[in-house]
Amino acid sequence: MALNDADHEMLMNHEDKLSDHERRINDLSQKMSDTMDRVEESNKYLREQNTNILNAVIKGNAISENHKHEVEMLTKQNLWKVVGIVLGSSSIVYMIIQQLFHIIH
Repeated sequence: MALNDADHEMLMNHEDKLSDHERRINDLSQKMSDTMDRVEESNKYLREQNTNILNAVIKGNAISENHKHEVEMLTKQNLWKVVGIVLGSSSIVYMIIQQLFHIIH
């Protein structure tokens, strides 16, 4: 069965449309692939940044804990120094008062 000119032209037009659709689908597929590659790169960068931030926070917490411990130790040392000074000065005051009483009596 031979095709008439109108049918032949319609078949060629249909084939052109199919080729155009295939090209568009391939273009969209390539664009989606490129987009997914960029998203993956972005996710990788963000994971690295999150890891860096987490490490910085952990390091900051460790430094803070060390500083807190040092402050607590200094507080305890200073408390003992104050106790020593108070006891030492009260002993001196007691000795002076005792000597005064000896002199008076």
